[in-house]
Amino acid sequence: MKTFLLFLFFTTVIYAQEISSNAYNYQSKSPFSLDFSTGIFNKFRFRVEYRFRNNFSLSYSHANYYAANPGQQYFLEGKRYFNHNPKSELFVYAKIGQGVSTSYNGRYGVFGVGFGQRVYPTKKQSFFFQFNQGIKMCPTFSGDIEAPSGGFRGLFYLVGPGSIVDLNINIGWRF
Repeated sequence: MKTFLLFLFFTTVIYAQEISSNAYNYQSKSPFSLDFSTGIFNKFRFRVEYRFRNNFSLSYSHANYYAANPGQQYFLEGKRYFNHNPKSELFVYAKIGQGVSTSYNGRYGVFGVGFGQRVYPTKKQSFFFQFNQGIKMCPTFSGDIEAPSGGFRGLFYLVGPGSIVDLNINIGWRF
């Protein structure tokens, strides 16, 4: 009986220390968030994110691209969060999905990885800014995804939906 009481005492002390060291608990807020991003006259994207735990989320994104390479992208994105505190969080992400080039009837894959930061400017932590950077690959599945030869090829991979450098600034709201 004494052994059991000692075990109970030490596990309670360890658990209390763990709680006090991780005082910020994301799950005290709603696990759903919605964010938007826009490109410089070339895209509009929205994302719905669900947080499973304090440190892992899964989101669905839909993007419409305009200008030189019009089309749409759909992808799932998994995030792993680090450095939880009331003002900001760091994360790494991986995404997988597909895209459609509406002008040239082509389909392509979307694969990417990167890292970022989510910043909460208010005490309620409902409104946030999210910055992320990474790399992405967009291999063609069928059709053509950019202007045929003789046109200005390469914009799809430089500034269009298939850009290799994946930079985004998002504005969002956590419910």
